[in-house]
Amino acid sequence: MMIIDVGVEKDFLKGTSSLDSENVKIVPGDAPLYFRRLEKMKKISVIVPVHNTEQYIRKCLDSILNQNLNDIEVICINDGSTDNSGQILSEYESYYENVRVLEIENSGVSRARNIGIENATGEYISFVDSDDYLTPGCLDKVISICDENMLDICYFSYENFYDTDELSEKFPKKISVSMRKGKYEKKVQNGISMIREFVGNKDFIMSCFVGVSRRDFIIANKISFPEGIVYEDGPYALQLLINAGRVICLNEVYYRRRVREGSYEHRISLTGFHLYSYLQSCLIMFRIFDDHSHKWAEYANQFSIIMERRIRSLQTKYNSLSKEEYDKFIEMCGPLEQMYFNSLIKKQCEIESRKNARINALEQKIIQLKDEKKRMRNSWQYKIGGLLLYPLRKIRNISAVAKKRG
Repeated sequence: MMIIDVGVEKDFLKGTSSLDSENVKIVPGDAPLYFRRLEKMKKISVIVPVHNTEQYIRKCLDSILNQNLNDIEVICINDGSTDNSGQILSEYESYYENVRVLEIENSGVSRARNIGIENATGEYISFVDSDDYLTPGCLDKVISICDENMLDICYFSYENFYDTDELSEKFPKKISVSMRKGKYEKKVQNGISMIREFVGNKDFIMSCFVGVSRRDFIIANKISFPEGIVYEDGPYALQLLINAGRVICLNEVYYRRRVREGSYEHRISLTGFHLYSYLQSCLIMFRIFDDHSHKWAEYANQFSIIMERRIRSLQTKYNSLSKEEYDKFIEMCGPLEQMYFNSLIKKQCEIESRKNARINALEQKIIQLKDEKKRMRNSWQYKIGGLLLYPLRKIRNISAVAKKRG
């Protein structure tokens, strides 16, 4: 908020007709000095949820604090860490005036991020996971573009890197799928248009860390992360884009994402809770689209493509779930969720399973016939028959040649 001294800044106020009155507070001339100055808000709040990342948190925070942008606050939410993460955060908070640490019981990354949004004071907001880091000098560049173009959101690209060499064998596709596939002009467009371009380039990245958003835009549209689930980024990203009036996407890589053991994103084993979270994420996204049905004609095709991909991913997760975990998933679901899952996911998976079974049976039959043919050709009966028929084939070939010569 701008706090302007009536006695000192009268001449300044004469030229403030374009200022938003909500951001200007007129105080008496005899108010305390700290009220009688221009109070400048932080330029950006970087929100860092932290849970048991003592190995990585220093590199993460250093990458933020070493940006060549001084007007920055770092809000760390310690989400019930049981390792030394809390101690490390306390060290940074005591050393850096612009680092704030909020302690909460373990509630999940969505709750941590929402608390970060509620406590942020910056003009812009960005998110960094505590095991990842930013590239040098990126925030200053992004903020400059946001200011110059009065943006609601500025997106950029990211790339994955493996925490250990062994992980490249477990997650071989993580490097190739990380960066955006499309090339984007640095032009302002609305969120719906950006959705169309992302979908057309197969670039609809759900992760919240691939952009910077204006804080008052987030608050005005009541945008938040769904709590109590994982795979929370999809609904948040969708809310941003559907409501955004001014968006730019940059091609530059400004975020480095760690592929490591133990993170939710890169776990090999799937649980019932994961499937339940993904189902909830899909249902929330359906509701978001429904809430903006007045814009339906603008993005109906893109919505269909996005949700078809989400449903296929949900089917894949269901097919890889164990019987025990599936039973846990069903216990979590209410009647409506079970009906939705059974009609759109389970039924379709059963149809696909029967189709695949028939295809596999036909393929096995073809293999059997090929083996039978091979065995027959190798049999002594087939070889004797070939010897007996050889003179006849030779005579037939000679006769054919003689006919051609006339």
